[in-house]
Amino acid sequence: MKILFDLTYINPLSVSGVSIYIFRLLNGFTQLNYSFEIILLVTAENKKIIEKQCNSFSTLVIPIKKGKLFNQLHVLKGYLHLSSINRIIKDENINLLFSPYLHMGSLFTNLIPQVGVMHDAQSYIFFKDSGLKGSVYNSLYIKLLKRMKKIVTISNFAKSSILEEIPLPNVSISVIYNSVVKTELDEDIKFSNYSPYILFVNTLMPYKNLETLVKAFALIKDKISHKLIVKAKRLPYWDNVIIPILKNNSILDRVLLVEDNYNDEKMAALYNEADLFVTPSKMEGFGFTPIEAAMYKTPVVSSKESALYETTMGLLNYYEPVDDFNNLAKKILEVIRKNYDKESLKKVSNTYEDVYSSTKQAESFLKLFEEIMRKQ
Repeated sequence: MKILFDLTYINPLSVSGVSIYIFRLLNGFTQLNYSFEIILLVTAENKKIIEKQCNSFSTLVIPIKKGKLFNQLHVLKGYLHLSSINRIIKDENINLLFSPYLHMGSLFTNLIPQVGVMHDAQSYIFFKDSGLKGSVYNSLYIKLLKRMKKIVTISNFAKSSILEEIPLPNVSISVIYNSVVKTELDEDIKFSNYSPYILFVNTLMPYKNLETLVKAFALIKDKISHKLIVKAKRLPYWDNVIIPILKNNSILDRVLLVEDNYNDEKMAALYNEADLFVTPSKMEGFGFTPIEAAMYKTPVVSSKESALYETTMGLLNYYEPVDDFNNLAKKILEVIRKNYDKESLKKVSNTYEDVYSSTKQAESFLKLFEEIMRKQ
């Protein structure tokens, strides 16, 4: 049996969360014994980076149509390349097509079963009320989703959201959690110039809710000596929303935006040396960062919104409602002042490492693939 993994969505210039998702999953497969062959479908542009990350697998290049017109028709990518992918499937005797990231421009086939991962319903929700163009986009997206033999999503919350928002009769949806990887700590990497600090790692989008954290931090600034480290890429939200709050509360010197690209070792050290990690997010289909922080035995305060309480398994410190900066301030003080015993933090870390290992994720997909092929 041959399974074709569609990695044509990966941008070689920007490693995103959905890129990390498939790299971790493939790493999980390298640790398993399985009878089928995995082939990675790539583009001429991303072939090099994928082969560097996933050198245990063979690759096939599909010629992606280029030019201004094709860029404008990105939602039709699957239709424009249908003949090309069908030709590859016939020539290589492919038995199953796997799409690790289902989006409006995903490739598809009408020759063999296809499994796809829908990480959340947000793109559909975004276009739902955006006029004729949005209606066309969502119509094409639904047609793509209905082609799937099985849709996989990353949490029970994400599954409920998909079923609630998207009309998908007779399409089966399974939940397979993301993998979360802990990197070995490098003792030579230190952040003593930040210490002591509270850490926030997320994109600077309004729904990540940094505003509530900054307001909470302002309330307790005179009760703690910590800095607030914001590890993120600068976006307009920082300048338009966060900077005015910092100025109004005289905490410009206490809140530091770190934009530098950190490798896995530096991120591990940043998590590990924090006195506290806070995620006040309003919307997460899964929620990597609080789990990552807890894996490094760092205390975590989280909102309970969307998938966060589910995927963190109720093992962290929580506050609610999500916009209540007074409650968040109280919870931050409570956790910082708490004398955590290392064994309790280690227990949470070990639980997450076990539940969210890339091997377990790959095992779940392996069973799914085998089940589908048995029924053919």
